[in-house]
Amino acid sequence: LIEFPNEVRDAICSECGFSLPTFYRKMRTTDKKDEIGKIIPALSNAEKGMIIKVVFCNLNKLVEYFNNYRKKDG
Repeated sequence: LIEFPNEVRDAICSECGFSLPTFYRKMRTTDKKDEIGKIIPALSNAEKGMIIKVVFCNLNKLVEYFNNYRKKDG
């Protein structure tokens, strides 16, 4: 459980080609508006999609781990 956030972060960095500083900058950044009020997203749709995919993949691994642990305990 302690390693879960780091594994997700590392997987996102790997899949999206982010360095650690870029990862933290992009996660901290919010959408902005330009001078005419059009919203400029902090993350592209491809980045959002990959982040969702990575998070769900890692969540599934975590669920599998706990299901196996539960089966061993009886």
